[in-house]
Amino acid sequence: MSRAEFAYLYYPSAPQGLPPYDLNAHLVWFTLSVQSAQGMHRALDERGGQALHIAGLRCAEKPDSQGENVVWAPVRCAGCAPQPTRSTSGYSGRSSKGAAGTSS
Repeated sequence: MSRAEFAYLYYPSAPQGLPPYDLNAHLVWFTLSVQSAQGMHRALDERGGQALHIAGLRCAEKPDSQGENVVWAPVRCAGCAPQPTRSTSGYSGRSSKGAAGTSS
């Protein structure tokens, strides 16, 4: 979600922007951005450099209604596992054909 989408679509009915919190849109955006960045860093620390296979996503059983917004959170990765790597044994990286596509 872009900052503009957040400001016009999500924030007006977000609990953080309403009483008793009354946080301004910039602060709520900043807080969510920091939490997202922390999650991304954690994921990269745990799984960085590995090919991953994501089997699916798992959401909360019931959505949270926030005014006009319906929020399915938290969303979790279901079945995230390192993807098996292909064996390269016996492969030299060279073709039996020359550069012009003719047999060498």
